[in-house]
Amino acid sequence: MQNQRGLFEVVIVYVMQIVFLELVVLHGSDMNQDLKRQFHNMMLSIYERAKSECNYNATRFLQMVNEQGGLEAAKTLLNSSRLSEGLIALWECKRLDISMEATILKEPWNTLFTKEELEIAKKRLEELGYNKPY
Repeated sequence: MQNQRGLFEVVIVYVMQIVFLELVVLHGSDMNQDLKRQFHNMMLSIYERAKSECNYNATRFLQMVNEQGGLEAAKTLLNSSRLSEGLIALWECKRLDISMEATILKEPWNTLFTKEELEIAKKRLEELGYNKPY
């Protein structure tokens, strides 16, 4: 009888561990989706701020965000071999602080990008003379 009870306790602990892991995976996934959704909205905010504060109408940027989603649009821009028109326009306006590159270096957005992508963003900003804290 005692062996059965011990086995029962082991099974209960095992099942509880599985349930816990499933909750972590599901909850973590929901949190990641929420963060991606918030980042998408941040990208739309970058468009609005560039338009209102620098009189720069980033239509291609907005199109990319709407078609690909904010995260994929950012990754596409980062993986381009040249600086975007928008980044140059924000540099001319002295508003690199509202650029996508500066935004992704801040928490919590930086968790959505690889180390290499963050390095690209940092390098581009530094090349344009932006050395402020991210």
